[in-house]
Amino acid sequence: MKMKVYASFDEYLAGQSPKNQAIIRALRKFVKRVAPDLTEAVKWGNGCWVGTKGPVAYVYSDTGFVQFGFFRGSALTDAQGLLEGKGQYVRHIKVRNAAEIDENAFGTLLRQAAGSKPARASVSANKTRATKASVADYIAARANEEQRADCEALMSLFRKITGQQPKMWGPSIVGYGSYRYTYESGRTGEMCLAGFAVRGRDIVVYILTDEKKRKALLSRLGRHRVGKACLYFKRLADLDLGVLERLIVESIAEVKRQHGRA
Repeated sequence: MKMKVYASFDEYLAGQSPKNQAIIRALRKFVKRVAPDLTEAVKWGNGCWVGTKGPVAYVYSDTGFVQFGFFRGSALTDAQGLLEGKGQYVRHIKVRNAAEIDENAFGTLLRQAAGSKPARASVSANKTRATKASVADYIAARANEEQRADCEALMSLFRKITGQQPKMWGPSIVGYGSYRYTYESGRTGEMCLAGFAVRGRDIVVYILTDEKKRKALLSRLGRHRVGKACLYFKRLADLDLGVLERLIVESIAEVKRQHGRA
């Protein structure tokens, strides 16, 4: 199938579905705010943003969502586990509506990709905060049938451990409880004490544990992969739920140790 050719970013935008046009417009404004030195272009049939050293980011319009991707995404530090993809270089985030564009989290990735300096704390506030959005609506929109059942089981486990009801944190984290943090830069903020998210075919549980304890527990957990503070798995049936519970308990204890009691 021959790749469709577009003469400009505007022409590429006009060729997408109305829903995806709205998402791409919002991403376009976001990129202009965060990385104004990038130049818009069309490459390989997709809208792109190019820096002095080459292509940096792109949008790919799919059925029901837009990929906001990074050509060197595998080299980025993805603290929130937003990026998907298993190729050597490219990674992306699936954006299903403009409200899912987390200015802080997306901006951190974009600035890394563009090679620009991080935003100053006084300018960029933490946008990953508790909202009044519906947890049920989020799971219904993001999860497949098997994942929905696993999310229900996870919510029962988190309620048991924390004694808290779930809240949406930012557009994509189901969180429990909260704590205050202060970075060395002096920046402060609030984040959920524990939580999980649906990331494409994976479910992600956020964990922060002592490295030695984590290694010992993960060796007994079952089929999974890990990022800096993220535990990825396809289905709960692949895991030892007792070990998963221990990991979450240890993570909460470590958060409290580092940041004080929630």
